[in-house]
Amino acid sequence: MHPDGANRCVDDTATANGRHRGSDQARETLVAAIIGSIGEQRLDAAHAAHRLHLTGRQVTDLLNRDTDGFTLDELTNLLPLLGLSIQVVPTPTR
Repeated sequence: MHPDGANRCVDDTATANGRHRGSDQARETLVAAIIGSIGEQRLDAAHAAHRLHLTGRQVTDLLNRDTDGFTLDELTNLLPLLGLSIQVVPTPTR
């Protein structure tokens, strides 16, 4: 769920570089939730790095929405460290 409470739909269409648009959207959604939680918990970068077991550079990348260095699994594994969970809701194919 998006931090503002809106559900996000993930599109699995392949892009020109071979990555799936859906995975990019999922990563963006996860990063938005992570950034939102860091802000809500008023964590500075050092405390976020400690809580998430990341380097300062990785936290900076997250806060700048640079997700290239993170897999979907890695981002998903950060959620419980911030007290977040994920819910997958299948939708019919168009």
